[in-house]
Amino acid sequence: MSKQKIETKQKRIRSNKQEQLYQELIKDQSKICKDFMINLNTDTNLTIHTLKKKFRLLNAIVNRKLCKNFIKCPEKRVGFYGFFERKLNNNHINLLVQVPKEYDVLNVLTLIVQGWKKLGFRPWYQVSNDKNAVVSYQIKQFTNQESENFLIS
Repeated sequence: MSKQKIETKQKRIRSNKQEQLYQELIKDQSKICKDFMINLNTDTNLTIHTLKKKFRLLNAIVNRKLCKNFIKCPEKRVGFYGFFERKLNNNHINLLVQVPKEYDVLNVLTLIVQGWKKLGFRPWYQVSNDKNAVVSYQIKQFTNQESENFLIS
């Protein structure tokens, strides 16, 4: 897996809420992985409600593989930040992942890919050196935290 640079042709225009989230994620010193652009594709027109169910199920699958009692140990839980995007015949999730220190990021990424395939869908990810481009692309559909197109799991 070689590192590739994600190039943006133009500066993305963001709303005030997107700009606030972008600045927080860029400054964030937590273990949110900004090295991978992860898209969880469905290749279908699933409703957002159904997509959220699959998203929560994927989170449970990944956390169960890493720690059997992840519900009792929230500090060992892998966090998913999902930004839902509607496209014709491909409603999908742009994903940012928060990985605790004791886990390897590549191992977690492998579990995400395996889990999404197990649910019958096609995952896609790309390695990037440009954290700004990753965050900017992933949050492009964000409107606010109460909206239906954003979920933390």
